[in-house]
Amino acid sequence: MTQMTLKDVVQSLAHVLTAGIPEVPVHTEKQPGETEESYLLVQLAKSEQSRELHRRYKRTHSLEVQFVPGGADSRVSTYDMAERLYELLADFGTGDGLMPGAALAAQWQEDGRLLVQLTFTQIVWSPAGEEIKMGKLRQEGELKDGV
Repeated sequence: MTQMTLKDVVQSLAHVLTAGIPEVPVHTEKQPGETEESYLLVQLAKSEQSRELHRRYKRTHSLEVQFVPGGADSRVSTYDMAERLYELLADFGTGDGLMPGAALAAQWQEDGRLLVQLTFTQIVWSPAGEEIKMGKLRQEGELKDGV
């Protein structure tokens, strides 16, 4: 099983967006100040981990993709971008050892930005310990009638 860190998940999503929508720059850090050009911003919103069974854990990641329209872009371009993001992110993670997206939701902000939230799960195994448990078993009980 490959090791995937949270940074790898964000970078993987940014790569998918760069390949699928090459005309719009993709960033993983907030851009200082206002810009005249449209761009996409990918960030990790929340990540949770819960124990499933022994060494197996289930991680749930929530990522945010923000579309920041440029000065000349209108609300119509934001609707078009929402459709493109829905199509592009529908199968995100299927080739990277991640389970397909469990939820994909879009929300329009008051300032004209589009916020798309993607939630998916990942199964993680912790390394096995060095201790051999079979060497510590003891036989208990009594023989019945000498058998």
